Amino acid sequence: MEELDVIWLQGIQGVLCIFEICALFYIFSLFFDRRFNGKRHGVILVTAIFVLSSITIYQRYIAGMYSRYYLLMISLLFSLLLMALYKNSFKNTLIITLLYFENIYFCDLFILFLMNNIWGDSRLVTYVQQNVSWERIIILMVTRAITIGILFLLYKYQGDIKRAVIENQNYLGLYTVIEFIALCFCDKIFYPFLRDKVKIFFISFPMLIISFFVLTVIYILCYEKKKMLQLMSERIDNAKNSYQNLILEYRDRDLIYHDLKKHLSLLTSLLEAGDTEKALLYAKTVG
Repeated sequence: MEELDVIWLQGIQGVLCIFEICALFYIFSLFFDRRFNGKRHGVILVTAIFVLSSITIYQRYIAGMYSRYYLLMISLLFSLLLMALYKNSFKNTLIITLLYFENIYFCDLFILFLMNNIWGDSRLVTYVQQNVSWERIIILMVTRAITIGILFLLYKYQGDIKRAVIENQNYLGLYTVIEFIALCFCDKIFYPFLRDKVKIFFISFPMLIISFFVLTVIYILCYEKKKMLQLMSERIDNAKNSYQNLILEYRDRDLIYHDLKKHLSLLTSLLEAGDTEKALLYAKTVG
């Protein structure tokens, strides 16, 4: 490959790495409040993007496309920086960050696995892992395009997703652990002597992860529906109580009006009869 082509590929890879970092900051800006406003937030944000993007670009250029140790390191560093920028717990921040990077890298590995089997080139996996190539760029572009679609969905349903994430942190944490275990098995594709055995992992683990995710979503939806029905039931009960109280108030008002009308009638009769003293005495008694 010519030197000019390599420079272009490195530039494209750098842009994709920067997008990968910015996308996660965008996700947190959707769901969580800032700790600071104005220039202070902007300075910290730009500095964090520069540092994390530089680390990611360096790792992809020197070490390779994928590394589980880099995944853990960048997730931890990212979580600490996000804690400084947004109001959120470290546990929740780390879960979301790990989930983000795990899904991106799992997609990278899965597409690489498919390309290796479609093209039938046993050297492709090692070549893409160790070299900046068009194959690697295609993989990165596909997964980042998927990320854009997910960002759109997060923006559209941010209210429901934020509530679901906050209320189901433990399930997301369990999902994160399962997916990391899956990655530890699937990254054996980079070892030539294990490449034939790793196929079962790329078949079973995606199915396991997808099944767990679907079951989690179903549980969350059922829980939300149950909670909504309970809330509606409480509102109906409150409306019934308010209606009954209103009926009692109207009944009391009618009784008061009836008694007042009776008293006025008696007073009028006494005054018309010229019995002023009895009228005054009756008025004092009623009062």
